[in-house]
Amino acid sequence: LRKVDFEQDLIALLRSNFENESGPYRLRPSSLMYNTWVEQAGGRTKGAEPKPKTAAAAVLAPAKPSGGGERHSAAEGEGEEAAPEDEPVVPLWLLKQSNEEQVGRLFQLLRRLPQAIHWYLEQTIFPTYTQHQRIKLSASGQELGGAMLFPSRIGFSGTPSDLLPLDLGRCGYEEGSDGQMLHVLTDPAVVSVDSVAS
Repeated sequence: LRKVDFEQDLIALLRSNFENESGPYRLRPSSLMYNTWVEQAGGRTKGAEPKPKTAAAAVLAPAKPSGGGERHSAAEGEGEEAAPEDEPVVPLWLLKQSNEEQVGRLFQLLRRLPQAIHWYLEQTIFPTYTQHQRIKLSASGQELGGAMLFPSRIGFSGTPSDLLPLDLGRCGYEEGSDGQMLHVLTDPAVVSVDSVAS
């Protein structure tokens, strides 16, 4: 996870869910999930009993530099400063997003935790950028001309044709209209003919 996504999306949403839940702070679903993440990453929350680190936590923990007197090398990426592993993090109900020290320590602990990343993707990324609907309402000209929307329909076309929706029935041609068109097209006062040599 990037630090900006961790602070502005994951922690913000987790805190928002926590505020909307009821019950004792320690037993709220968001608080329990938060504590589980911390334990799976090899850390512990203040007030909780320390537990032995799991194999997954050993993989997620940042590597320590060799040699007791050597200083840490420059961070590779954003927020790489290592936090003491044995220092507990604050419970969710005491976490302040404006406290850079609290959020930074928590970021180092959870930034590579698969469970936290999976929750972030399901709650924020997928609903936002891969929207879909289980049911889609679609209609064509056939339905629009039928009784699905309106019980009575009246249609007019300047080019009469029998290609109509079935519910509209057959096209009602105006009597004499075809003859009038032919009369106009063959009237010398309207149409003239010129012979062109081939």
